[in-house]
Amino acid sequence: EGNARLRRVSGRTVVALAVATVLSSACIFPSVNSAERSELVAEAAAALRLPGAEELAHVASERRMTVEGPGNAFDGRIFGTQASQAEVFGFYSGELERLGWKRDSYQVFASTGETDAWGWCKPRMRFRLAIQKPGDFEPSFYRGKTFATVFDATLIGRDPDVPCPARL
Repeated sequence: EGNARLRRVSGRTVVALAVATVLSSACIFPSVNSAERSELVAEAAAALRLPGAEELAHVASERRMTVEGPGNAFDGRIFGTQASQAEVFGFYSGELERLGWKRDSYQVFASTGETDAWGWCKPRMRFRLAIQKPGDFEPSFYRGKTFATVFDATLIGRDPDVPCPARL
């Protein structure tokens, strides 16, 4: 029971953890020349939604100055779905490539609350797709529903001086 309590976090904490994950990946090598949030939202990839997925949270931030320097803008959503991890990846990979995005692992890593993460890039922005670890969050975050896969799909500003793709 003690371990179960340690693993459960409130819905607000889940969103805070998601924001912290995106912020940490957005702040690695941030650039004052990266895309503004308005540019991210206007990008066609911002409208991609896996059919049948339910939006659980929206996370976003404008480009900003932090103690460590400039921080990149980001805009993303956390979804729950009955689709498998492979189906989620397949949908986003296919749709992003159709929209001209290139696979890229630059600044893409799975955080401690995620099982996998992938990235795609365009000049001045990147798309990050991550699968959340199951069972780590309080059930209220899921609004009384059970999902096979919980994932976040986020557009993040990117340093335009870094080649796209930088590496795979």
